[in-house]
Amino acid sequence: MTGSKPFRMSADRARERARDAAHPSMEGPSQIRALRRAIIPYKTAAEYVQEIRTLWAEAAESFLTIGRWLNKAKETLPHGEWQRMIEEQLPFDRNRAYQLRMVATMVDSGRVAETDLPMSSATAYLFTNLDQEGIQAAKQDGILRPDVKRPEVREWKARYLGPRLNSEEIQRRREALLARIKRYEDELDRARQELRALEVEFERTPLTIDGIAHEPAK
Repeated sequence: MTGSKPFRMSADRARERARDAAHPSMEGPSQIRALRRAIIPYKTAAEYVQEIRTLWAEAAESFLTIGRWLNKAKETLPHGEWQRMIEEQLPFDRNRAYQLRMVATMVDSGRVAETDLPMSSATAYLFTNLDQEGIQAAKQDGILRPDVKRPEVREWKARYLGPRLNSEEIQRRREALLARIKRYEDELDRARQELRALEVEFERTPLTIDGIAHEPAK
């Protein structure tokens, strides 16, 4: 049809059709995910920007939550089980897990407010090796903010930290720190095992009150 206008579906109507198209067996979270993944036409760039920004913010919240779960798992699991989980059962490698944990620790320790955290986990990780003075400097210089890009942070850090170490010195320090971390992790694992053994022994040991032994409560 010559001269006819292109068909435009309203956002509300598009969502209705996406909902109708969802499989009848989908319920609860599955149906919500299906609806969120439905790509619908908007009329303005602002509407697309809003949708994409919302999803991007949710992704940022997700990587922080994943880091918190990783920290909790490391805190509660025996060292060997933790290592197997990281190396064999997760969809990312040990380095990625470490980055996510450090970002979560940085936020949960109060060094960086969650509202200031960059939306990219890789960008957020660049701040984790700064001391509190460096964090404050980054915030004052307008670098520590949600929409900051990685090159901008790298350039700022190069100016703030001064000349970089050569690759050999970096590798030497890195290996020394990794060895130090492993010693601490092994020592912490042994301490946890000893604590668990003491707790078991404590439960089996009669309680003594005023010189009189009482059987432990069952």
